[in-house]
Formats: sequence, structure tokens, C-alpha cells
Amino acid sequence: MRLPESRPLRFVLFALLALLVVTAGFLGWSAWQQRQRLRAPIPATLLDIAPIRLARPDAMIVSSSLRDLPHDLLEVPLLKSVLTEDFVFYYEERDTVLDLKGALRRIAYEHQLSLGDEVIALALEQPADVALWRGPDGKLTHWLLNANRNGWAKLLELAAKVAVSDTQLSQAGTLPLAGGGTTPLYKLQYTPQDTLFFAGNGDKTVVFSDLGMIEGTDYGADGERAKVWQALLDTHWQASPLRRHFGLADFTGKHTIVAETGYLSFNYQQFSPAFEALRFDFDGTAWNSYVRVLGGAPRAALDTRDLWHHVPTAASLCTAMPLVPGTLAPILAGSKDLMPLGDPKMLDGVHAPVAICWYPAGELYSPLVVARVDTHATSDAALDALFDKSIGNSLAGPAKSDDAGTDDDADAAKKGGKAAGSHAAAAAAPVGVNTAGLNVHMQGGARIWHRRVKTDFGGFDVTMAREGDWLVFSPNAQLVDDTLAVFANQRPALADSLPTDRSMIETVITPRTLSALLEQAALGSLPQQTEPIFREAAQNRLVPRLKAMAAFPPVALMLPESLDDARREWQPIEWQTLSDAK
Repeated sequence: MRLPESRPLRFVLFALLALLVVTAGFLGWSAWQQRQRLRAPIPATLLDIAPIRLARPDAMIVSSSLRDLPHDLLEVPLLKSVLTEDFVFYYEERDTVLDLKGALRRIAYEHQLSLGDEVIALALEQPADVALWRGPDGKLTHWLLNANRNGWAKLLELAAKVAVSDTQLSQAGTLPLAGGGTTPLYKLQYTPQDTLFFAGNGDKTVVFSDLGMIEGTDYGADGERAKVWQALLDTHWQASPLRRHFGLADFTGKHTIVAETGYLSFNYQQFSPAFEALRFDFDGTAWNSYVRVLGGAPRAALDTRDLWHHVPTAASLCTAMPLVPGTLAPILAGSKDLMPLGDPKMLDGVHAPVAICWYPAGELYSPLVVARVDTHATSDAALDALFDKSIGNSLAGPAKSDDAGTDDDADAAKKGGKAAGSHAAAAAAPVGVNTAGLNVHMQGGARIWHRRVKTDFGGFDVTMAREGDWLVFSPNAQLVDDTLAVFANQRPALADSLPTDRSMIETVITPRTLSALLEQAALGSLPQQTEPIFREAAQNRLVPRLKAMAAFPPVALMLPESLDDARREWQPIEWQTLSDAK
């Protein structure tokens, strides 16, 4: 029995944000032992060159040599252990690159030009800005390269000579220039599926992949797109104007990689609205990481000192979400496709930050969520309704007094540990049970909600608890019990293993157990009986890389105590090695 698609376990959506944190960890690992500040603040007045998609990429690479980027990523100790040599040579040997080289080689031969593979090699060795946009599948499939001509000049010269007579290379129109006039736009169809568009003006070149950037409305209306193309080809710009979207200052290093948190979080940025983007800089020796903090974000939403005292220790991955209640209100209010789940005013009682954590005893689909709430703003009755509506099971039957031995219970006990059995028995001070299997009871000073749910991912004893001003939720009942034990000083808190002099510890990562959690999730989605080939590939290629990751010590991601929450600027991410609580 599967949950209605529009009503999954709501907080499990936080799981997608774990990818954001892991990505930050990969590239920030080399900065564990150092705390570096950004060389100069980013001016808060930088604005986009146009309010359209073409001027607002999801990610960007600024590089003095794109060819060196894969190799330089291996300067991060973790990546050097996890990635293989195949990664370094991937873009040299992948089919599309070989097809592109083959097309240029063929054109040069047939038109008797002294041009070959060196065009691509020379172009990739020059400074360039590469902007990337998501496609319908969420991947960064559309890109635009903006650079001084240098190596690309030969490609433009080639196009001017053969575009009229070649079958793969042709003129596709023109692009507008600042001050009037146009420049030819060329199209290179180097495979039946792959196309390059390129144009130049003076010392400026643009190369891009998506026809939609010059047609249709996906990237903005014609008039607005024209302004962007004019800026991209304007010889007065020393760097790509698309940098303005990310507030990037003058580039003095070797590589910068920047990505919006909306992309990294799979569009769930409403759970972390204070963070706009992540950035990773390589100065030729080491990588350093930064986060762009939205100006006006309340400092209290980033202060985690009290939060980690209410979260169990030994988390595989734990991160603090600086929620803004208003951004989550539409979830409770519903829409034309979703029924209302509760009164959005209930969110006014939720205080940021909120913790989302994964533990070795759980699974990828069963994280722990811990939040502080106002008792006067969020009543038990409102939470009753919210839990009942959001944790639904449309085919669940009436609760039975003798159902402790059912298959659902056994599955829930497997997912939820010993707490699943204790909650299923519901022996302590029952408050009420409805006909859909919702059980509400008191346990000490905590009010407990739970419902056994069967999903495509197995059975879960979904549980929520409230004790005082703290609200705890997880599809794994054991994690809720462990958290209540922390409240009662019967179990260590995560704060016990963290630095005591820092107030903004935003993420804690334990690679040893996180790798096991990811391995379990990967192999669990590839059953031997139905996916033998993919499972074998995962065991041979993915699992060894995860085991290599497991050798690294735990780390805490921290924001600087001197953070200025009034300004929209880049803040350095600091990393500190922790002891491994086994």
C-alpha cells in the first residue's frame, strides 16, 4: 500500500538537502585545519543584468583553465581517496567530446584547413566563465561559456570560411550587440543529438548548448534576452556579466565553483532560505568554501547552541535548517492539488533553526527532525490534526487490539527498533485512537503520536513527540525515543562532542557511518533478483569509494562568529575535526 503521492512523509523532503551538505563537505575538506576569511567583502549592490532565467544560472564555473579543473579537484583529500583516475580523464574520453573532435577534424580535412583537435584543447586551456542551467530532469544539462576569444578565435574563423557549404557547420542567425548591430551566430551539429551554438564580437566569445536560449520564452522574452546577449558580447566587460547573479568579486584564483542552494536542494530551498548559494575557491594550492547568506537573515536562526543539546549524539549527518515559517505556509494551506493540512499560523510558533539528522540505526528515508515550538502558538489539537492528515495511510484499517503480530508491525519494528513495539502496545496513558490507526498517548511528560504506515520503501512506525517546547518527528520510532532520553539526561547529546566556544555550528558529518548509510540506501534500491547488473556495478564501483570515505574523521561545519547578518554577502565556511563517537 503506497502513500498518496502528494502526501509523502513531509519532513523526509529534508533528505534531499543532505546532498547539499555532502557536496560542501567534499570540497571543503581541505580547509579543516584552517580558518580563512574572504579577501574582500562582496558589494551588496550587485544586481542581475536582467530578471530572467538567461541572466540567472543555477551554477557557474569561473576558471583560468577548464582542462585543469578535474585534476585540481583531487587536491581535496577526500576526493583524492574517493574518486578514481577515470574522473580526471572523463571529459577527455567521453563520447560527446570525441564526437566534437571528430567533427572538427572532418571539417578541417574536407575544407583543407590546418585545424584539428587542438581547437578544443586550446579553448579549454584559456580563462572562461561557464554558466549552467537545469533541464527538465533537474540535471545541469544546459550551459553557456563566456570568454575572451583566444582559443575560440580559430573556431570562429573556421565558421566564417565554411558555414555556407558545410553540412554540419552553418549560420543559425545573429545575436544583437550593444549600441546596435549584430554578429553572426553559428551552429555546429556534431552528432544527431548534440549541437553547439557560438558567436563572437571583438575579443568576446559565447558558446552555448540550448536552442531555447535564443528562441521561445523559457529563458525570457525576446527583449529581455537581447539585453543579456548584448552584455555577454560587450567588449567593455572584463568578465562575464553573469557573475553578478552570484555576487562574485574580481577573480584572482584558479577556479571558482558556485551553485544556488535551490539547485543543490532540489528546489526545497524554503527549508533553508537564509542560504542562497555555496561557493568553492581553488587558489592553486587549496580549496576553500563559502556560503552566501541572505542579508537581513536573523542571526538567531543560525544560532545552534541550544538545538544541539536536544539532539542525540553519534549522528551520521546532522544539519540545522534556518527556517522562515512564512516560506512553509503554502504546504499547510494546500493548493488545488493538495487538501489543507492545517492552519498556517501554526508555523508562527516554530523557532529556527530546526535539526534534521540521519543515524546509523535508521535509513535514508527515516531521518530525525527536532524543532523548538511555542506551546501557546501550537496547540496539541492542531498537532493532532496535522499528524493525522499528513501521515496518512488510505488503506489502513481500524486499530485492533490483537494486531501486534501483523506483518505491518513486524516491518515497523524492523524500521523503528524496540520503540516500535512499545508504541504499538500503547500501554501508557492513552489519549485517543482513531479508526485509521492513529495512536496518541502520554509517556512521562511527553505527548506521543504514532501511526504504522506501509509504503513502497517498507513499513514505518511514524512517530512524533512533544515535550515542553520541543517537537520531535521521525518515521523511525527509536530515534524519537532516543531524543526523549536526551531530554531526560539519560543519553548523551550531540552538543557533548562539539566545540563549546562556537554558536553557529550548522552541520556535523560522520563519514564512517554516513558511508554505511549511503551504501545501504544504494544497494537497498537495487535488489539482486530484479537489478543484478546495476547491483554488481554498484558493489564493484560505488561501495569501494564509500568505504574510502569512511576512513575520514567526523567534522563540524561552522559559520564565523563575526558573521554580519545585516548584509547579503559571502561568508567563509570553517571546518573542525571532531572525535569519532563510536
